[in-house]
Amino acid sequence: MQFQVPINKDKTFEINFFNLLAESLQTLAIENNKWPDKLTFIGPLGKELYDIHIKNDWDLSKFNPIHLQSAASKIRIEYKEPITIKQERGALKGDTLHDKIINGIPGPETVSKIINYAATPQYTIEKQERPYLEIHLKRAT
Repeated sequence: MQFQVPINKDKTFEINFFNLLAESLQTLAIENNKWPDKLTFIGPLGKELYDIHIKNDWDLSKFNPIHLQSAASKIRIEYKEPITIKQERGALKGDTLHDKIINGIPGPETVSKIINYAATPQYTIEKQERPYLEIHLKRAT
C-alpha cells in the first residue's frame, strides 16, 4: 500500500491520513482477531506524520507509536509478540456434509464423501506468526 504525503498539509489531508491509519489498524485486527500493539513511523515522511498525530493529540497510546530514523519512509503496523494461528484440517470441514444428518439411503457421491472422510485424518495446524501491514510513504508532487 502506498500513501502520498504533500509538502503543505491541510485539514483534509490530516483527516484522510487518520482514516487510512484507522482502516489499516482495523484491517489487521479483523484478520487476526486481536488489535495490533506496535505502530512505527519510519523515515523523514514518517516523522512528518508522527508529528501530525502528536499535534492533533490523537490517542494512539494503545498502539505504542514511535518514530525511527531511516532512509525509507513508511508506517509499519504490527504485533510485539507472535500470534498463534490455528487451522483445522479434515475432509468434511466446510463441506456440504459437515454436521449434517443423512436420512434414507445415501447416493454414490455421498457414500464416496463419507469413505473419504473416514479415511482422512483430522488434525489441527498451529503456528506462530507475527503479521504486519506496511504503508509506504511517497512525497506527493
